[in-house]
Amino acid sequence: MQGNRWAYGPAAVMALAAVPAMAETPAPTPADLFQKLCVATNARTEAVEASARAAGFVATASPKPMPEGTSKTVTMTLDTATGRLALVAATGETQITTKLAARVKAHTCGLTVPGNAWDARGYARAWLGVAPLFDTPDKAIYSYAQRPQGNVVADDDKDMAGYVAALNAGQLRFLIVAERGPIHGLTWMMFDAPDHPAVMPAPAAPVPPVPLMPAYVVEITHDGDPFTPCTWKTRGKGSAAYKVLDCPGDDNGAPGSGFTEATPAQAQQGDTTAMLRMAYFYLDGPLAVRDQSAGRRWASRAADAGSAQGAFDMGLAHDRGTAARDKVEAATWYRKAAEGGDSAAMINLAALQFSGSGVARDEAAAAGWVRKAAAAGSTDAMLDMGWLSARGLGVPQDDAAALRWYRLAADKKDAAAKYRIGAMYAEGTGVARDDAEAARWLVDGAKSLLDLVALLNNVNFFIADQRALSAYADRARAGDTKAAMQLGLFLADERGSHYDPAKALPLLRIAADAGIPIAMSRLGTMYAKGEGVTRNDAEAIRWLRAGGRTHDAGVEGFRRIKGFFSPP
Repeated sequence: MQGNRWAYGPAAVMALAAVPAMAETPAPTPADLFQKLCVATNARTEAVEASARAAGFVATASPKPMPEGTSKTVTMTLDTATGRLALVAATGETQITTKLAARVKAHTCGLTVPGNAWDARGYARAWLGVAPLFDTPDKAIYSYAQRPQGNVVADDDKDMAGYVAALNAGQLRFLIVAERGPIHGLTWMMFDAPDHPAVMPAPAAPVPPVPLMPAYVVEITHDGDPFTPCTWKTRGKGSAAYKVLDCPGDDNGAPGSGFTEATPAQAQQGDTTAMLRMAYFYLDGPLAVRDQSAGRRWASRAADAGSAQGAFDMGLAHDRGTAARDKVEAATWYRKAAEGGDSAAMINLAALQFSGSGVARDEAAAAGWVRKAAAAGSTDAMLDMGWLSARGLGVPQDDAAALRWYRLAADKKDAAAKYRIGAMYAEGTGVARDDAEAARWLVDGAKSLLDLVALLNNVNFFIADQRALSAYADRARAGDTKAAMQLGLFLADERGSHYDPAKALPLLRIAADAGIPIAMSRLGTMYAKGEGVTRNDAEAIRWLRAGGRTHDAGVEGFRRIKGFFSPP
């Protein structure tokens, strides 16, 4: 089934059905018409065409190029009082499944009907009397053997012997039910027996288990080779040759920008940039080579040589506990780095001063450091100044000032700042209440996160087949809220051919009602844009704010630098 590259699928007949109707005649019963045009003719192209002409269909241009292997195609339409019916019939040769080398002659007949008058899904289920092989929100696919005593499922995954027997007997059939918005349709495929009987594929060789990689001790010494247990290896030849650091195990993380074999010697000679690269290498570089003590020594040497970033790294090591956790030491190093102009250190020193951790509590002094970092161009500091102004921490409470700071951060593409601006418009805080403007800012603030989540989520579906999609749909119908969210996000991705907001909306609502933040946020954007539902700014704001508060608990708090910077 997955290997079929020929059959003229429902997209073609749906494209024809989407063309505006020109005339109006009484609409025939869709089920009777499908049986008369497709089933009674055994989907043979010439017979389909003759029967369709007798029923009033007229030939029209094909909306899509003929698939490879097609020898004859007929495309016809019939305008009725309820819309345009579209018919596509084709004959050709195809490989039905990648598991078999056999190619067979195939006959396809598809009919689509506008509007919701035809329950194509229910009709297919009742007509065939077997369960679909795949069942997703916009499509159901049947693979079955048509036998005198009754149809049976033909599944090349679970019963290859039965599948091959049905193929060789000329009994194999596919039926695709497609539901895209207001257009419903069926595409039926019949396959002739192959000229040479197909044989069962040889069983796949067993895959040997992957041996577990040895565990490496994190704290190791580097008294000898500074790269142990990693080694430098040459890749490429001649002028294109270059060297890379190769580490044992499954972690070959980058040693840091600009790190080379010469870096240790440069650091020993007093180059502060090299010292920082050595610190980064040992603190956050490849797992196999990490050495916290060596990393701190190099950061300390860089700080002693006047590097503000080195002092920041030392403060961070004491603050987050890669060194013995010591907030007093962290504050001392942060202050040294802040006085050297490091804006990240200014923010982290301010955080300690606000909490009185490792240093005396002083909100005014803390706000002063944040303001200085903002003046230096730090987006994080601009966001923090908005938060401090909104709450009157270290500075006078001033909603208008908070909005100005948030706008500065938003101008630098900060998603959290956009979210906060949207919340202020929704509440009328520091600005006149404006639901439309609130929804616009909240949608913009959620976009980067939703795009990332959609990308990661879609990776699973891009590599999945119809079986996996059907499984997600089954789990969603059974009440699995995570499956509902994942399938909903997949169908709500505007960039994909699978985009179907009307089907995504109920799935996302299931997940949103269960409290899943990403589903709440995406549901909010759909209400804001009118995707699959009538636009409703109030509903958009409600869902976007609910999702934003939950999936980013820190969005209403002070933002701090949490990790080491990659050295220059």
